[in-house]
Amino acid sequence: MTHKMFISHSSVQKPYVEELVKLIGTNYLVVDKYTFESGKKLWEEIRTSINECNHFVYLISKEALASNWVKQEISYVRERIDDDAINFYPVIIDETIDIDHPNISKWIKKEYLINKYINPHILSILLKRNILRSIWKEFPSLQEQSHLFIGRDEEMLELSKLYFENRGYSKNTIIVSGLNSIGRKRLLREFVSKRVVVKGDSTDLIDIRLTDTDSISEFAIQLNDILGQFSYDSLLLNINDKENSLTTTISLLNQLHEVKENIIINDDNCIVKSNGRLTEWFVDLVKDSRLCNHLHCSIASRYTPRPDLSQIFPHIVTLQIHPLTNNNMELLFNAYSKLRELSIPNVDMRFFIDKLSGYPGQVLSIINSIKQSNIAIAKKDINKLICQFDHNYESVLSEIKDDSRAFQILILLSNFEFISYDYL
Repeated sequence: MTHKMFISHSSVQKPYVEELVKLIGTNYLVVDKYTFESGKKLWEEIRTSINECNHFVYLISKEALASNWVKQEISYVRERIDDDAINFYPVIIDETIDIDHPNISKWIKKEYLINKYINPHILSILLKRNILRSIWKEFPSLQEQSHLFIGRDEEMLELSKLYFENRGYSKNTIIVSGLNSIGRKRLLREFVSKRVVVKGDSTDLIDIRLTDTDSISEFAIQLNDILGQFSYDSLLLNINDKENSLTTTISLLNQLHEVKENIIINDDNCIVKSNGRLTEWFVDLVKDSRLCNHLHCSIASRYTPRPDLSQIFPHIVTLQIHPLTNNNMELLFNAYSKLRELSIPNVDMRFFIDKLSGYPGQVLSIINSIKQSNIAIAKKDINKLICQFDHNYESVLSEIKDDSRAFQILILLSNFEFISYDYL
C-alpha cells in the first residue's frame, strides 16, 4: 500500500500548499507542481496520480470552488470514495467562507466534517497523523507497540488523584520526574490522552526538548515551530526582552490550546533545576493570569522538584516515578512477547527478568533480540543489552564524584540491600 496524499487545490493557494510540502515532504504528498510536467497538466496524468494515492485532501477556497480542474478531480475521486479505494479529507483553508457556502457539494457537507485550517502548520499535523494511522492499518503490530502501556497503574491513580483534587485551582502543569528511559514521557502521554483529553491518543502529543542552556526564548521558538504563528524575524522581535518573551509564550500556549494540541516537554535541567527549584521564567509563566485555565505543560523532568512545590504553587502537580517492579516487568515481558509472536518458556523469562533493573526499554531490547536471533544469543548478549541503560547511573555519578563526602555516602549505601531513612 502506498501512503500518499493527493492535494487538490486552486493555483491561487500555491503558497499554502508549498508550506505543507515543506512541513510534510514530497514523499507523502502528490502536488501538481512537484508531480506533473510543467505545461502538461493532462487529465490522464492527474487521474493516474489520484489512483496511486490512498488519501485525497480537498483544500476548499473560493478559487478552488470555482476551478474546473478541481471540480473534475472531486467528481472523479467520488467514484473511488464509493468504492472505498481512497480516504477523503475536505478542509476549508479560506477565512472568507464556511461550511454553509452554496458551492460546497451537499454530499460533502452531509457525509464529511469540514474543519477550518487557515494555518498550514496545524493542517500538516493532522495530515501526518492520518498518514501514520494509514501505516498502522497496514501494519497493526506497529500500532499495538506504540500504545503498549503496562505496569504504571498505581502511578496513573496517584497522578489522577493529585490532578483532580483541590479543584479550586486549575492545574496548568504536571511534572513527572525520574531517571531517563524509566517511562516518564510514556506515563504523561497516557495520563493526558486518557484522563485530560477526552478520547485522545497518546501518540498525538508533540515533543519539545529543553536543556540547561535554553531559556523562555527557545521555548517560544519551539512553540512557534509547531504553530507557525510568526515569521522567524517577527518572532525574534517579539522575544527581544523578558516581558515580551513572556507575553509571546503565553499567547502561543493559549493558541496551542485553541487548536487542541498538547505538548510533552523533555526537561534536562532547564525548567526543574538540579536543586529541585523551578527556573524563574517558568514560575512567572505558570503564575500569569493571562494563561487560560488548562493543562499547558506536561514535563518529563530529569530532576525531582522540591517536595513542597505543589504547596507553593497549587496549580502544579508533581510525581516522582521509579523503576518498574519485577512483577510489572514480567507483565510487560509477556505482553511484548505476545505482540512479537514469541513463546518464551517461564524459566527463560525468569532468567532475563532477574537481571533487569526496571527499565521498560530493557524488555523491548531483549524481546527484539530474541525475535531477530534466538533465546541463546539474547542470553549471551544480556549484559550488552542491559548496559544500554547504564548511562543513567553514570550521569548521577558524574554529578557527585567531585563531592567526596557525597561520594563516600553513596559507597556506604551501596553496601546495604535496604536502609531506612530514619537509620540513615
